[in-house]
Order: sequence, then structure tokens, then C-alpha cells
Amino acid sequence: MPAYAKRFKCAHDMLEQHSGKMALTEHIKRMKGYNDTQKEECYETAYNQLVAYSFIIGADAKRAGQLSSDLANHYALGDNKYPQDLVSATETV
Repeated sequence: MPAYAKRFKCAHDMLEQHSGKMALTEHIKRMKGYNDTQKEECYETAYNQLVAYSFIIGADAKRAGQLSSDLANHYALGDNKYPQDLVSATETV
């Protein structure tokens, strides 16, 4: 898994350099605790969560396929266990 993590990080960094960070404006407006004074903090949280989710979805299905399903099931039951950033996603997978 360390090789995948390294490739993912490189691809992520290149995409961010060429395109910048994604616009998550509509998503952050729906976040719990959002207000105009915490706009940047909400954006960073949402962006980090998106990167972590992308890492898990792109991981080898043999190693992380059940993890993705388990996380979705927990979330559906109101127990959000999704990693909040790339570091915790790497550790989880």
C-alpha cells in the first residue's frame, strides 16, 4: 500500500498545481456549523475529506474493497467513520 499512497500523493499534487483546488462552494454551505466567518476552515475540511475519500475509493479492491463498503454502511446508520484527511485514510487502508 505505501506505493499506492506515494503515487496518489504525486498525482494529487500535480493536479492541484495545474488546476488548483476544486470549488466546493455549494458543499461547504451545507456543512454543519457553516457560516461566513468559518468559510475557509469549512473549505479545508471538505477538501481534505474529499481527498481522503478519493484515496480509499482508488485503493486496491482486494485490500480495501470491504473497507469502502463498511464505511458507507456505518455512515448510512449515522456513524461517520470516514477518515478526515489523507494521513488518516492512508493509515486506515
